[in-house]
Amino acid sequence: MNEFEGREVIIIDGSAIARKCFHAVTSDKKDQKIYENNDFSYKKFLNCLFSGIKKIMKTKRYFRKIIVFDRRGGDNFRKKIFPEYKANRKKVDESFYYWIEKSKSLLKRYLGLEIYVSENGYEGDDQIGTIAKKFSEKFCYVDIFTIDSDFLQLVDEFISVHLFKKSFIKISYNLENFSKLTDGLLPHQFPLFKALSGDSSDNYPGIPNIGKKTAINLIKQFGSEDNFLKNYQNIKDWRIKTSISENIEKLKIYLEIAKIKTNLFFPL
Repeated sequence: MNEFEGREVIIIDGSAIARKCFHAVTSDKKDQKIYENNDFSYKKFLNCLFSGIKKIMKTKRYFRKIIVFDRRGGDNFRKKIFPEYKANRKKVDESFYYWIEKSKSLLKRYLGLEIYVSENGYEGDDQIGTIAKKFSEKFCYVDIFTIDSDFLQLVDEFISVHLFKKSFIKISYNLENFSKLTDGLLPHQFPLFKALSGDSSDNYPGIPNIGKKTAINLIKQFGSEDNFLKNYQNIKDWRIKTSISENIEKLKIYLEIAKIKTNLFFPL
């Protein structure tokens, strides 16, 4: 038995939750502009952030409490292979980044959170994926809290993903209920599902003529990504087969975008 086995870790998608709080605070502003010296607005943001995180953490006594933020600027391998990646998102106000930096020391001091920032060239998703899998490999139970469904691919025997909806109400995914909540999909099939059907929030369209229902049916038919890529020519529906054949290189790019990296540096 190792020192981690059976213990519980929480990993919070800090950028996602901070963005949720920032929008909540700024949504009633007529010009949508919040300045760095607006102490009242920052305090509202901080209160939202703290209350949300405290609500999350009170469910269990965690051995390690981790929050991860996206690195600002720098290279991003997803944008390199697909320049349109997230190009549909509005530019975030400078105050958002200022408030996050201002809050990090408070999160550490008052909530006991370990603060991490994604490696250059990667996103917070990849850092979270790496941390979660490293603990999972040590038989440590991991709870990931986020608003991003991309993390569902990480679910395994030890990793659960909790997706926030409104007012920090969550839907929890684990290995036992995963198929029931995803129309029969398994965690390892989720990147192929996203690649086929697209992800509007990340600005990649998926394959023409393939919606979510068709994507699920195809994945159930082929089972794995490897089997799909080797045998998609056996699809009986000519229209769907042709669409995939004509866009197979795009599909491979979307797969690379959809997959969360789990091999970055992180010493336990």
